[in-house]
Amino acid sequence: MSVTFSLAGDSLDLDDGATYLNLCNTNAVALLEAVQLPVDEYGEIPVAELAAVRRQVLFALNVPGGRQCMLRETEAGTGTGGAAWFSAGLDDADAKDRLERFLALVIRAQERGKAIVWG
Repeated sequence: MSVTFSLAGDSLDLDDGATYLNLCNTNAVALLEAVQLPVDEYGEIPVAELAAVRRQVLFALNVPGGRQCMLRETEAGTGTGGAAWFSAGLDDADAKDRLERFLALVIRAQERGKAIVWG
């Protein structure tokens, strides 16, 4: 499962990573938490709120410990019925990468006057 962030009304250009950001569910939750957005399966950042979100992303990128909430260790285990599960960890470099990619999407949304949606 994954969550895709994109500009409202735009079709995804899978050949142009600047038009969207696709993250696994756990990374999407970590990103939303880091920039203090509601953790929902579907959502929208209205144009009027993009500047505030941009500030939150810059905070998470530049303030020591700003992205600490995103970091997690790799986990693996066995669930009921013997099904194996795995959750990839997220280190600081990867957290920074996700935030930088999200920042680029926020800037693109501001330049085009479009909301960001996810789901």
